[in-house]
Amino acid sequence: MGILVSGSLFLAGFLQIIVNILSTIKVKGLVDFLVYRQAVEAFLKGRNIYHQLFSLPLDHIPFNYPPSSLIFLFFLKAFPLKITEISLTIISPIFLWLTIWLVFKLLNFKISLSLFLFVAALLTQTFP
Repeated sequence: MGILVSGSLFLAGFLQIIVNILSTIKVKGLVDFLVYRQAVEAFLKGRNIYHQLFSLPLDHIPFNYPPSSLIFLFFLKAFPLKITEISLTIISPIFLWLTIWLVFKLLNFKISLSLFLFVAALLTQTFP
């Protein structure tokens, strides 16, 4: 498979994620993201994040992550809502691709760029 084909599939997958998530943000926001942000806010106010439900009025979702995850979520309150939603949307697939690369590296699997892009494109399609 050529680099042009696999690169095109990879780019199409990435653009599909960005367009879909940005349209979701425009309509109602990212539910999981809102749970993370509200949990950090509750924690900073001294409330127990495991004894309440978060998110939109119609979606009542518990925070079901370990307390140590709050360390990585604090930045969500440092910037405006839309900026952090868009940043997280762009960063998430990048970490997915980094994980794919690391798995191949740890398995000592020699992979060409075109094969990596093809595998990343396929896995990007299963990305939430």
